[in-house]
Amino acid sequence: MAENLASDDSSEDENVMFTSESATTDLIIVVEDKKIFVERIVLALSSPVFCRMFHSDFKEKSAQEIPLPGKKYRDFVEFLLCIYPSTMKQIDKDNVDVVLSLADEYQMEQLKKRCETYLLCRCEKNNPSNSDLAHILYLSDRYCLRKAFDKFASMAVYRPTYVMKSYSDFNSLSGDAKADILFRRLELIERPSREILRHLPGLITAIQNSSLDCGRNHKERVASGRCLECITSILNVNSIECLRQLRQCKSLTDKLVSAFKDDNTYVVKKKVAIADMPNVYRPL
Repeated sequence: MAENLASDDSSEDENVMFTSESATTDLIIVVEDKKIFVERIVLALSSPVFCRMFHSDFKEKSAQEIPLPGKKYRDFVEFLLCIYPSTMKQIDKDNVDVVLSLADEYQMEQLKKRCETYLLCRCEKNNPSNSDLAHILYLSDRYCLRKAFDKFASMAVYRPTYVMKSYSDFNSLSGDAKADILFRRLELIERPSREILRHLPGLITAIQNSSLDCGRNHKERVASGRCLECITSILNVNSIECLRQLRQCKSLTDKLVSAFKDDNTYVVKKKVAIADMPNVYRPL
């Protein structure tokens, strides 16, 4: 109960902050025709841009009111709440976009790091949806959050490309960011693919030899020409060497399929019908 009351009091304080002049107020910022009462020293210590504005030969140096056209009142107040010592509001999902934008504009690297830390913590607590992942990648790319981008790009490689491309945030990534993600995904797919191709010839040869042995040693055939005695052995591959290679291929195939794990198109069938098997796998 006490915590709720404290939270309510905090919200009320935030709602009235910057709305009236205090003993330390020495500047008024005008956003959307509304006055925001602030202290120059707080802005100057937080932002190199404001520091230059107040200490160089700009008209803002001695101005009592500074208009900021193009800004939104609520966004700018939220931004101030995150930098003022008396509030230091936490970065969360509701304000990270606007705070990042203003922090980048006013060159506030520490505030950008706080935003990046929030994004990384959010990733650790919850596996982001495709849309959230695309948006976080966009923020990380646009505002040069390298740690966040590297972390989320490593997650994006496991999401189907055609799915990610359906989100405008992903399409808005820079060319370098897209290339980074797509090259990572290509490498993820190619590495096990090369190993599979290396093992497949030996596997196919072993199965072919099993089929030849069947043709020589098993005389009974069903009408289709398939052997009833060794269909099971052909499918399970009893040969020790063949089984070893098959297991290796299975492991590599699993890695390959994991690259498409969010796509229902790429689901491996656990049971394969004989009719669906390539001719090379069928007994003679």
